[in-house]
Amino acid sequence: MPMARYTFPEQRRIPIWPRMPPQGQTKSGSTDAFLLKIDKTNGQRVWGRYFGGSNADYMHDIHIDRAGQTIYTVGQTKSASGISTPGTFIETVPAALETSAITVRSTFFASFDLSGTQKMGTYLTTSIAAMTIAISVTQDNAGNLNIMGQSNDAGAALATNCTYKPSPMGSTDVFVNQFTPPGTTRLGDLSGNDRG
Repeated sequence: MPMARYTFPEQRRIPIWPRMPPQGQTKSGSTDAFLLKIDKTNGQRVWGRYFGGSNADYMHDIHIDRAGQTIYTVGQTKSASGISTPGTFIETVPAALETSAITVRSTFFASFDLSGTQKMGTYLTTSIAAMTIAISVTQDNAGNLNIMGQSNDAGAALATNCTYKPSPMGSTDVFVNQFTPPGTTRLGDLSGNDRG
């Protein structure tokens, strides 16, 4: 039986990221995170942007502040650039992060305005021999940002001296960190036991 021949109408090409902010117009690494704003009345894209550096970057959670003016996000990265902004908790990580084992990742905390322009970005760890994953970000009544995740980083960056467990207890620990909106740390704590 002969196959029917179908012709398809020419598809109209539209840009993937209309009305993009100046930052984030092109993908930087092998995998980049992205933000996308959609009009709730008609489902059309308002703007979109990539976020990341020269290696793999993933977003895990998004939170819009109580005033509805700032987008906060957390995720993991293997990029040693393109993430942080000056004056934040950890501005730089070793370049060796990008060439370290596939299981080695840092974590990031970043914020954007409602047009998608980055306001702040910081790393949470500097180890090139551990994996840290931020899973969630929420805002408390005082306006502080609380980040929760897990890490096998034996370093002290995730905990402060005034916390319940200021050093790791097992192979992988849960962490909770509190940040100010500009990206400076207020406190950090680890939770776990010697079994991970």
